[in-house]
Amino acid sequence: MEKFTYKKMFENEMTFWWFVARRKIISNAMMKLNISKGDVLELGSGTGGNVKFLKAFGNYTGIEKEQVAIDYSQSKHPQTNFIQGNLPQKLNEIRSKFDIVVLLDVLEHIEDDALTLDLAAKLLKKHGSIVMTMPAFPSLWTYHDDIHHHFRRYTKKELYLVCKKAGLLVNYHSYFNFLLFPVIVVIRFLKKILKIKSSDDKPISPTSNKLLTHVFGLESKLIPKIRLPFGLSHIIILKKMTEN
Repeated sequence: MEKFTYKKMFENEMTFWWFVARRKIISNAMMKLNISKGDVLELGSGTGGNVKFLKAFGNYTGIEKEQVAIDYSQSKHPQTNFIQGNLPQKLNEIRSKFDIVVLLDVLEHIEDDALTLDLAAKLLKKHGSIVMTMPAFPSLWTYHDDIHHHFRRYTKKELYLVCKKAGLLVNYHSYFNFLLFPVIVVIRFLKKILKIKSSDDKPISPTSNKLLTHVFGLESKLIPKIRLPFGLSHIIILKKMTEN
């Protein structure tokens, strides 16, 4: 990502509606699906916004490419283990095994997503899980994807294919950001037509932020009870095809 986006992420991720509700949805899905607790590895740990909720699932380690992001993370979590390095290369150096490997809106940033996911699968302990989120529908590509250095937005077919290549079985998949999807789609297409270059995470009023947090957060009551038919993002939880 652009360096300035890390500063914006650090400033916004504990209060901005998208980050707050997404954490709630992912945490609830992991708990309801009885993800085994233990050692947790987050790939692409960013500025540390997910550390607190992931520590509820065990002993946490984060890997992040940019040192500036790690510095932000350690300012909030000084006793936490963060490793600086590029994905997928850094995964070849890790000798530990993990109960949970997490990639939250990370895989779309990596050119060789298949290799990265294959290496992540090799770091799983027996009966371990990979938890991922990523943007959906290539047709929704906007300036927001450009400045965040995305290589792709995933169709369901593309997502399942890259998981299969890594020897992973889908334990649960759903779209999310479903309730706000119609509004966001209209806004994104208007931006394209009008050639407006603005990010989706620009500041909004406290009242709007509270409302959007509530509406988006309602999906935590639906996921993982049901699988939502469409949405701005995917959430997918994976197991190895063969346990060893």
